[in-house]
Amino acid sequence: MVKLILNKGSALLALGPKLIKVLNTKNYKLKIESVEENDLNTDFNLEQKRTALIVNEVDGVQYVLAYVFFSTDVVGSRNSLVSQSIFPDLTKATGLFIDSPSFSLLNHPIYYINVIDDSISANTILRDFALLSASGFHYIELFQHNVIDITKIPSDINKFVKKYFDDASLERKYFELNEAAKTFKIKVVISDLLNGSQDDFNGSEEKFFWTQMLLTSIIAAKSGFQIDFVEYEYFINTYEPRFSTGSKKMLRCKTILNYLKKLQLKKY
Repeated sequence: MVKLILNKGSALLALGPKLIKVLNTKNYKLKIESVEENDLNTDFNLEQKRTALIVNEVDGVQYVLAYVFFSTDVVGSRNSLVSQSIFPDLTKATGLFIDSPSFSLLNHPIYYINVIDDSISANTILRDFALLSASGFHYIELFQHNVIDITKIPSDINKFVKKYFDDASLERKYFELNEAAKTFKIKVVISDLLNGSQDDFNGSEEKFFWTQMLLTSIIAAKSGFQIDFVEYEYFINTYEPRFSTGSKKMLRCKTILNYLKKLQLKKY
């Protein structure tokens, strides 16, 4: 039986029938039959309340078919809507598949369901939804407000950046594009990322950075660009000794670096 497993305490169980419908409509091969809650942190090391799994349960054994991330119920902060709903679980799960032959983030399909029952016009949120879609997430709107038209999202990095950064008056803060050389350079803004003592991240700033940097890197790689992560790797090597031993956030930075290195091996 194929099930959608919500994390315990997610408050999404009441939307179960509607979630089944939109997921099965998005991919008719899923054939999800039920929704239930379970402790995904214990069984799959997924801690966020808005992370879920689609599994096929056979003789009591659950085989993962796909990962699902949910938006918050309301818009809230424009910068954090997407970043807070996919991190840290996205990086934690990515680490499990670094050594797999697949070049996708999680070695499985990833669905992102926007559960906000309202229209959205903020350019930062529209950009982040577009980033998800263009980088390989299957974007779904639960309440069909047509927030973005995924068929009109450019797959080419140059066209994407023009539409969702330049034309939307959003800064290219965390990357530089060199169209002639076909290079995509990751930039690290220390004043944004780190606290005053430079021994930890500034709040949740690393999540905003990862959202833009990681997802645009994937789009750039798909567009045939070489990813220049030298500055990012230098940042990790320089500042990791200042962080507390075993810092989870720094370990997640290193997971993303390892994924970027792996991504470079694929020829698009």
